[in-house]
Amino acid sequence: MIDHIAGCIKGHILIRDAETKEVLADKDNAVHYGNISTEIAQALTGDPNSFITYMAFGNGGVIIDSSGGIVYRSPNTSLNKNPNAQLYNTTLIYEMTNAASNVKDPAVRVPQESTLTGNYEDILAQVVLVAGFPVTQQNMDNAAGSNNQISDDSTTFVFNEIALFCGPKGLGTLTDTAQIQNFLINSDTRLITHVIFHPVQKSLNRVLEITYTLRIQMGI
Repeated sequence: MIDHIAGCIKGHILIRDAETKEVLADKDNAVHYGNISTEIAQALTGDPNSFITYMAFGNGGVIIDSSGGIVYRSPNTSLNKNPNAQLYNTTLIYEMTNAASNVKDPAVRVPQESTLTGNYEDILAQVVLVAGFPVTQQNMDNAAGSNNQISDDSTTFVFNEIALFCGPKGLGTLTDTAQIQNFLINSDTRLITHVIFHPVQKSLNRVLEITYTLRIQMGI
């Protein structure tokens, strides 16, 4: 007898201004099922490089057309494995903690209210981008111009895409372009989610709270 068990992984992201509590983004995200299937299998067999360890931010998920309208690009996700999948234009890599590390902001399992019922578990990845970070950003949240021009320092950290990556710990929080490219190309990391949203600026005067939830549900 062959038992087929259906499974589902859902993601959701919430971005808030830490001071005003204004909600800046609140939407579901896309899951890279090809990549996450590899990471789950490797994590279940003890591979520490398959834990959720990094949250990546970028500004290439949105295009401003000639009339000033916003065009949202499709998330870089697939049902097929693609170890080279990444954001459209990554500008920040943020290292988080998990059960195997002890630095930065956490990615933790959130137990259900009752551990004896239900068929799902939530993983909560929370990051706080503090005031004064990144140091190359504008003082105030009033960036001008297109939000996806790499050469425009005023818009480098106007984020419109975020992803979660599995990978080895200790690669650090990165804003340098060369270091980010090395992370994406040479490190043993893998994109497992991607979400694109209306542009949000991280200026020096603003503290952003990002809560990224993954719900893993079996037998649906």
